[in-house]
Amino acid sequence: MDKMILLSIIVPVYNVEAYLKRCLDSLVPQLCDEIEVLIIDDCSQDGSSTIYKEYESNYSQIRSIRRKENGKISMARNTGIAHARGQYCWFVDSDDKIDDNAIVGILDDIKTKMADTFFYSFSKVSSNIEKRYDTTNQQITLSNQMIKKDFLNKVVCCKYGYEIWNKIFSTEILKKYEIEFPRGISYGEDIAFIIVYLQYAKSVTISNRRIYFYMIREDSMMGRAKTVSHLIDMYYNAKYVFDRINDKERFYLIFCKLMQEGMIQSWKIDLYDNINKIADQALMKKMTSECLRHPFSILLAYKKRAFKMYIFCIMIEAVIHNKKCLFMKLRILANIH
Repeated sequence: MDKMILLSIIVPVYNVEAYLKRCLDSLVPQLCDEIEVLIIDDCSQDGSSTIYKEYESNYSQIRSIRRKENGKISMARNTGIAHARGQYCWFVDSDDKIDDNAIVGILDDIKTKMADTFFYSFSKVSSNIEKRYDTTNQQITLSNQMIKKDFLNKVVCCKYGYEIWNKIFSTEILKKYEIEFPRGISYGEDIAFIIVYLQYAKSVTISNRRIYFYMIREDSMMGRAKTVSHLIDMYYNAKYVFDRINDKERFYLIFCKLMQEGMIQSWKIDLYDNINKIADQALMKKMTSECLRHPFSILLAYKKRAFKMYIFCIMIEAVIHNKKCLFMKLRILANIH
């Protein structure tokens, strides 16, 4: 009798022939009957398919799915969720690698902790310099909305990391509530997905076990300088979350933080030029208006840098409604420290 698959490891692939072997080589020694590896090819145009097909032919736990059209990493991950057979899903990027004992540890936690989601420690590696990010062992029961709100605030504030790859998610919850990554988004989609998912999770296990090495590349999406596309993505992420939050008033602050994260990432670049590049002016009006509804909540959330960001919200509102106010708002912003 075949063993039940406990973990589906979803690996999106797009033009990563230079890094894919390193990723798969970190997975292969840990393969067992209780896991499956889903390689989702998002229409790669390089030699990635030749690499993963060789692994697929040699290991029964690995299977590949090639999408019919490129949909960016969000759609590749969504395809993986749709085909996942494991009790839990783990999203591994194809240019990173996992810890030598990651899968053994995760399977042990799945069997003994029985939580809806698991958060783990990880390391970031840049130019062979490694920095480890540790969490504290704890079991959290999200028994009511106040506890859940507090935990979500900590997630948004990056206490546990906003990244997707150091977390394990219940496949049942993902499919039951049709949770997916925001479509067409390449920046900030992780945190949007996590916030929506945690609405339905009832328990979280946080472990200081390291499972992941995030390999920083200068040519990657996260390695490149922030541009207007990042700002737009954060607005759409915020909209995605706000549309799916059940208790909008209770979780309003989380929405504001997502909105302002986009602003924080882009406020030093050419604001006037970027605002004009955002085609969906109706969306901009709606989002900035939402941010300005509860200014004192925003100030409370951001403390020292809050006032700067609040003025920035007002400035964007002014640009949309009255461009003559732009230089006055810029002068105000420049005098805030």
